Amino acid sequence: MKNSITLFIALLFIQSTILATTDKAKFNATKNIKAAEKAMEVGDVYQAADLYDEVLQNDQKNKAVAYKLGMLYFGFRDYKNAERCFQMAIGENVTSSAPLAGYYYALMQKMNGKYPEAKKSFEAFKKSYKGEELAFNKKWIDVEIEGCVMAINKSNEIKNVVVKHPGTELNSPYADISPVLWDSSSILFASRPTDTIIVRNKDNYQLQFYKATVDNGNFSKAALFEKFNIKNKDIKNGCFSADKKRFYFNICGENKDYQNICEIYVSDFKNGNWQDPVKLPESVNMPKYTSLHPAIGITKDNKEILYFVSDRPEGKGGLDIWYATVSKAGDVGEARNAGSKINTDRNEVTPSFDFINKTLYFSSDGKKGFGGFDIYSTTGSTSVWSVPENVGYPINSSVNDQWFVAENASKKGYFVSNRSGIISIKSETCCPDIFTFEYVNVINIALRGKVFEKSDSGISKELSGAKISISLIDDESNENVGISEQSFEAGKPYFSNLKLEKKYKVTATKEGYLSSSITLNTLNITKTDTLLRDLYLSKIDKNKAYRLNNIYYDFDKSNLRDISTKTLDSLYFILTENPLIIIELGSHTDSRGSDEYNLDLSQKRAQSCVDYLISKGIAKERISPKGYGESKPLQDCSKLPECPTTSAGDCDCHQLNRRTEFRIIGELDAKLYYEGQRIQENKE
Repeated sequence: MKNSITLFIALLFIQSTILATTDKAKFNATKNIKAAEKAMEVGDVYQAADLYDEVLQNDQKNKAVAYKLGMLYFGFRDYKNAERCFQMAIGENVTSSAPLAGYYYALMQKMNGKYPEAKKSFEAFKKSYKGEELAFNKKWIDVEIEGCVMAINKSNEIKNVVVKHPGTELNSPYADISPVLWDSSSILFASRPTDTIIVRNKDNYQLQFYKATVDNGNFSKAALFEKFNIKNKDIKNGCFSADKKRFYFNICGENKDYQNICEIYVSDFKNGNWQDPVKLPESVNMPKYTSLHPAIGITKDNKEILYFVSDRPEGKGGLDIWYATVSKAGDVGEARNAGSKINTDRNEVTPSFDFINKTLYFSSDGKKGFGGFDIYSTTGSTSVWSVPENVGYPINSSVNDQWFVAENASKKGYFVSNRSGIISIKSETCCPDIFTFEYVNVINIALRGKVFEKSDSGISKELSGAKISISLIDDESNENVGISEQSFEAGKPYFSNLKLEKKYKVTATKEGYLSSSITLNTLNITKTDTLLRDLYLSKIDKNKAYRLNNIYYDFDKSNLRDISTKTLDSLYFILTENPLIIIELGSHTDSRGSDEYNLDLSQKRAQSCVDYLISKGIAKERISPKGYGESKPLQDCSKLPECPTTSAGDCDCHQLNRRTEFRIIGELDAKLYYEGQRIQENKE
């Protein structure tokens, strides 16, 4: 009996094997692949994925199909299935049909939070990769490895932040993005009943604005917003002007060339109503290129700037952040790139601006991060920024983290992520949701002090009406990045919300006085504190000559010695701190030599000082060289027997007369702004 059962089972196994082999023989992989390609052409990527998946079920060694399916899953934000497919596409070696499979396999490991494994996979790919793919840069591998190391070491983990998912009142099972604070009690964002980023066909609903009220962290059920929405168009990415009288947002759709293009529009608030939106000019909405994610910021002197994202030419690569000035009337100027500190050769997106701290938040997939898009912060404006900092885990995760919106001086706010824990009808990371964050046990650092007039007698009087500006001293470049400027009021803090572990420069200015600066830092501060710092200003005396000590020349020469440049650097500092003053830089000789010769020599020496200052970026209009020769001695050396009358020897009296001085001889009508070696006058 036992032998009969064994024989029966064996026959069943043989029969099932024959049937399976027959089914595989009947399966037409070529037919499926062609059908998948046609589905891709019409945008039905889910159907294409099903067809490719069926091919792999019958032939797991088809690396080309495995790679194509992996890229589709990557686009769906299904990173687990993408990792599986890229692993199949690799096999034992990277094949010629999928030379980047090893890279994307490592990338999916990273986005699935497998940092040690991802690091090893990136290192193996870097060692083996020999290709020259046009859209791939080998430097990206090093950036991804650096991110893995950061995550493994937990070197950017935030201990005092709470991240929460607001639930179904705010989020849907599909895409919920671009939150903006509509007013003190409500939030506006974009949502859709289907994800048209993944599937694009005529039957899909488009992104539209929704609004939800918020009370102490609790949200009402979001409802379709009554303004701005347009049928059959994506409506998203809203932001206000600084005075909240203009609202910028994106309208997106296909153009006549079937390109999906986003353009920025603006609506003005007049007579109690939002007006019909108007498209911004081509300086922002360049034809045939997309313009995304408008964000309004301000400079330290409160000029309004529009930041936005575009793939237009002359960028750093991929999507870049650009900026354009906005006049008080709302007119937008020419667009300029925000610079290489922010932009990489990959993608930078979703900028937002914290008006209090002059901080720009944005997301990038081209910098050291935890995976996908990470959120970064940088201080400054236009194209002058501190080195961006990763805002850290758990705000950043192994997947895409974007649309960071800060409120209450960046202590709490919103961001968008497709991390595990979202509401989803597909994979656990398919569709972005809105999350909240809040910093707890925050250390508040303020700066307080007084401004005094400096006096030679040692008795100083307090000044009112001075302006105080504060700049962040960037850790890597040691450059000053402008943050804020405000009028000083006696007894009140200059500034609040200084960041921990930073260095700052504080400058006081007042008309008729030379500016003065101090530096301070917030290093090793462990509790809330107010720093006390006073500043002292010297009154401008246009009749006073200020001697520059240690300006040395070789005998009978006009070129500067190296030691002299240190003194001129101090004068350079004065000129940059006081950008309106015009000076005369005068050089004097001793009495030896002819009057004509000494006059010529002193003029050349004065010019050498001026040339040095111009080489450092000071406008030539601000410095006038003047050679006085021996015409204005401080002391008559002929009355001193120890002073020689020929070139042989020297004395203290001759050295005293051989001096370089500067006098303030006037002021500019407007400040000169420096951009490299090019100078342009501020016309506003």
